[in-house]
Amino acid sequence: MGTLTLEDRRYAVSGRIDRLAILADRVVILDYKTNRVPPASEEAIPFAHRAQLAIYREFLAPLYPGKRIDCMLVYTENASLFTLSEKALGLALAAVKTK
Repeated sequence: MGTLTLEDRRYAVSGRIDRLAILADRVVILDYKTNRVPPASEEAIPFAHRAQLAIYREFLAPLYPGKRIDCMLVYTENASLFTLSEKALGLALAAVKTK
């Protein structure tokens, strides 16, 4: 749970990170998506999934200064794994700010 500030407005947000790994040089956020049709590419990942991880990253960044935060999705239907790019996460957070 945390507070997300978007354009001078604060929003209470709660969620549950499925897996979190704290490594020497980075933090890994992993979220499982079950009973979902797996996307064929990063561009096809649903906005809600990208936005969810972008928000998690925003919450964790101040807790782990200087560490890269990798955001990953696993679609259990076929065990496909996506590591979201900085661009995808940035665009998702920007889109959340306009909603």
